[in-house]
Amino acid sequence: MSANSCMTRKSALATAKSNHPIPGANGSTQKAAGFGSSDQRVRSVAPRRAATGPALDTFELNANESARLLHIIDAVSQITRHHELFLLLQGEVQHFIPHQIMLSAWGNFRESSLNLDVISALQGVRTGQLNGCSIDALLAKLFARWVANGRQPMLIDNADREQITYPNCDCALIREMRGMGSLLVHGIYNERDEIHSLYLALNRGSIIKSQSAGRFIFLANAVFAQVDVAFRKMAALKSAGTNGDANASPRFGSLTAREQEIIKLVSEGKTNDDIARNLGISSYTVKNHVHRIFRKLDATNRTQAVAKCRREGLPAQK
Repeated sequence: MSANSCMTRKSALATAKSNHPIPGANGSTQKAAGFGSSDQRVRSVAPRRAATGPALDTFELNANESARLLHIIDAVSQITRHHELFLLLQGEVQHFIPHQIMLSAWGNFRESSLNLDVISALQGVRTGQLNGCSIDALLAKLFARWVANGRQPMLIDNADREQITYPNCDCALIREMRGMGSLLVHGIYNERDEIHSLYLALNRGSIIKSQSAGRFIFLANAVFAQVDVAFRKMAALKSAGTNGDANASPRFGSLTAREQEIIKLVSEGKTNDDIARNLGISSYTVKNHVHRIFRKLDATNRTQAVAKCRREGLPAQK
């Protein structure tokens, strides 16, 4: 391999979150537990490693892939609006991960208390038009399967099998999800914010196309690292169903353990810097947690957030 080829590959993956070599996969299948029927099968596209020792195979980017990945990295660095995120997902990302729907979910998967962002060119399939439809239970089950799968990308192919069990809802999102032929599930854990994000890419045809599963996962890992950065730069959009009863108070228990810890300190009058020193994390991380707490509680400031939590069980400061 030439020196120029090596430099091209290193440059293209400079900002990817994992720089471990990605081996090939054998496309084996296993029964899926927790959703669908006993006939529903999940094909793991996770790389197969030897019982001991390093990965078996590695892959090189060709010139076209390098150029496209660099274009994605550059676009992500400049994203400031949801429309720009939409254009990114409809553009270069389609070359690596073809999809009609990209769904991002984050929050407490164990308690099915999640935030959701849906991006698609399909009519009616977007966050602002969910109309209160909840797929938290389905996402929690997919998250559990992803964890059981070694936190590796997981492909569920519905082309000739029974459908995944979707909510009993006739909204545009669920209707379109039922008609998709392939579903790619992958997640990323943010160590600083202590939160998981789960991504679902749904495509009517094959997501892998004609390439090997191992090569697909090598490319998908690099692209998802950038997609995750892009989503995290955007504030969560509200769905049409989140404005219901203006007097309804979100549950204090819907906050993660870390968020509950932080709102308790906020209720004591602690600043972000105070909380950071108390918990041994950065002020930037505290700020992100506080903003997520505001979104979950539909609060506009610290006083309002604390008041809502106290109505739901947060002890009053003595």
